[in-house]
Amino acid sequence: MGRRINQRVDQVSIGDISSVVAGDGLSGGGATGAVSLALDVNELTVVTGDTADYISIEDVTDNTTKKCLISDVVTAGDVTGVTAGTNIGVSSPTGPVPTVSLSIDAAVDIGVDGTGVDVSFHTGAAGDLMLWDASDKALEFTDSKITMGDNLIETPEFIDYAETLNAIGGTGGGTQDIDITLGNVVSATVDTSTNTFTFSNPSITGKSCSFTLYLTNGGSQTVNWPATVDWSGGTAPTLTASGLDVIAFTTLDAGGTWYGFAAGLDMQ
Repeated sequence: MGRRINQRVDQVSIGDISSVVAGDGLSGGGATGAVSLALDVNELTVVTGDTADYISIEDVTDNTTKKCLISDVVTAGDVTGVTAGTNIGVSSPTGPVPTVSLSIDAAVDIGVDGTGVDVSFHTGAAGDLMLWDASDKALEFTDSKITMGDNLIETPEFIDYAETLNAIGGTGGGTQDIDITLGNVVSATVDTSTNTFTFSNPSITGKSCSFTLYLTNGGSQTVNWPATVDWSGGTAPTLTASGLDVIAFTTLDAGGTWYGFAAGLDMQ
C-alpha cells in the first residue's frame, strides 16, 4: 500500500502556469509568454475617502508596495506660488502666501463681435472698479458715483438728470469761498455783514467751466466779487435786499477771467 502511494506522488509533474486572467481593477494577463498585470483605475469603484482610510503607495527606496493613511497624505496648506498666464502679469508671485495683483497687459475681447454678451463686474461693499489709461486713472466706479478724472464723455444722451447743489446757507459775513468741486449749482444767503466771495477749483485752461449762484438777500449787505469777474455791461448787477437773484459765471481759462451776468433778478 505504501509503495503504491509513493508511486502516484512520483507521477505528479511540475509545470508552468498556462494563463493569467486580470480581475477587478486590473488589466493585462495572458495565456502565453511573459504575462504582466497593471492597475486599471477606471475599473475601480468610486468611493468617498475618509482620513482613516488607507491608500497603497510605492516605496521607491525598496520598490515595495505599502499602505498609507489618507490623513498622512492630504494636508491643507498655502498657495506658495502663482504663475502668470498669457497677457496677464502677477506681482509678488511667491509665498508662503503670495500677494496676487493681476494685471492684464494686452487687449481683451469679450464675446464675439455682433452677437452681444453681458459683462458684470462685482465688488464688495467698499470696493471700487477703476479703469486706467496710459497716464492716469481714467474712470472709477464706486457704490454711488462714477469719477471721470477730467476725461471726456463723447456724444452721450441723458434723461431725468440732476446737478449737485452746494448749499452754503448763511454766509455769516467775511470771506465766503465757492468751491466748484462741491457742485456747479450753489445757493447762499447773505447776512450779518459785508461778504466777499472767492471762487476756487475751476476746470483747467482750455475747458469751459460754469456755475450758477442762487443768492438770497444779496442786497442786504455789501457784496464784493473777485476782481477776475468781467460783468455784462461792465457793472455788477444790483442785488435784491429781500429776495432771490440768480447769477451765472463761466470761465475758459481756469478762472483767469470769469464772465458774470444776472440770469434773473428779484425772482418772484
